[in-house]
Amino acid sequence: MSIELTAMAAQEIRQLLSEQPEGGNGLCLQVGIKGLGPQRNFTLELTESGAEHPVIAESQGIRISCREADRPRLDGVKIDFRHVGAVRGFIFQSPSHETSVTDRKPDAGQATPDEEQVRLALHDVIDPEIGINIVDLGLVYGIGIDGRRVQITMTMTTPACPVSEQIKRDINTRLFERCPGLERVEFAVVWDPPWDPEKMSQVAKQALGWSR
Repeated sequence: MSIELTAMAAQEIRQLLSEQPEGGNGLCLQVGIKGLGPQRNFTLELTESGAEHPVIAESQGIRISCREADRPRLDGVKIDFRHVGAVRGFIFQSPSHETSVTDRKPDAGQATPDEEQVRLALHDVIDPEIGINIVDLGLVYGIGIDGRRVQITMTMTTPACPVSEQIKRDINTRLFERCPGLERVEFAVVWDPPWDPEKMSQVAKQALGWSR
């Protein structure tokens, strides 16, 4: 069983433990999963381990527990901590990926979409937590076009955050609005390679104060 904490995540958890009574002695990091597929969200909290949540791993000197039912889906997960602009939070990087497909009847009189149309449409999709479009954030890893079908490969800055579902809905809405000849949108949310701030465009870095 493998759950890994990055140095940044471990540092943040140690700080949280130090703020608990008695310095958090006896507490462990409890990790869990709610939902399935694209509705999945990861959870974590500091608590005592027990029969229902036994300690199943240790990383960076921190004990980690979870429910037995969640163990198969947590195996191989890496937990990181990021601070991007005003957004601070833990990031769960899963070794797996999620896919989804949305179909509609296209307007046969419209031309098939091209990559420029698709990229312009994706520029209209804003990460609601950060306030910057997903292209400038560096979340879009690839665009593939096969006739009236578009394949998007992308990632998220914070996979555990529920706004990921809003971003997915916005992608479908904007693509079908801007590309009337489109028939199908397929996209895969991947966690490898993981997102980091260096993937942002210069415009995004300047907006978030990352530009030197």
